[in-house]
Amino acid sequence: MCTTCLRSGWRGIWDHGRKLITMMDSCNNWKVHIDEDGNQQRHVPGTHLLPRLKRLWDFIRLEKHLHVDISSEIGSHCCQLNLGSLADDRLNNPCRHDKVSDGPPVVPIDSAARCTSCPKKSKHHCKHCNTSFCRNHCEGNICTTECLPQKFGKFFVCTSCSPKVEAKTHKEGGCATCDEVHFFKLDIMKAALATGSSDILGRAENLCASIDTMTAHIMRTSNQVVA
Repeated sequence: MCTTCLRSGWRGIWDHGRKLITMMDSCNNWKVHIDEDGNQQRHVPGTHLLPRLKRLWDFIRLEKHLHVDISSEIGSHCCQLNLGSLADDRLNNPCRHDKVSDGPPVVPIDSAARCTSCPKKSKHHCKHCNTSFCRNHCEGNICTTECLPQKFGKFFVCTSCSPKVEAKTHKEGGCATCDEVHFFKLDIMKAALATGSSDILGRAENLCASIDTMTAHIMRTSNQVVA
């Protein structure tokens, strides 16, 4: 088996995901309701999240590749979007779809801006908001999966503005089946935050990272086969 599929897929998503949901269910944060017979019932996250985890894992490993295309107006299907980099146009293979919105405005650079993550003066600025980073933190926060060129340039697109940029070249709504991957991550993080446990929250973040890794892995594999 491919090491990425084993590490991030079977272990990172399926095994660690089930353990995480079991840990969340064992917490005492969930409401208790009494039914008509006087029996107490706790409404734990696993009632809904566990079946969704199973469907999500089956979709990623068995069906996701069927949704992928070299170029698609649906952002979650588009290899050119998902395998490119919104952080630097030179690393991106731009989509050539009809624009469906104007996208976020370009904001002027504040020459006195400081890095969002440290007191250093910023050298790299988001094109569409006031987010700025020094080079070291820009690499860690913006291009975590890319090797930056020596001359990175002054502009990038931050993670908050990326969905707005995507909306400029991709239709809103997209694919409901693929969108569930995003909604599942949001819901698992909400449940993890509700437990108040830093351990559970860290495990939930790792689960979401594994989902992202596997999605990118499927995209790369599908792109090689189609190309």
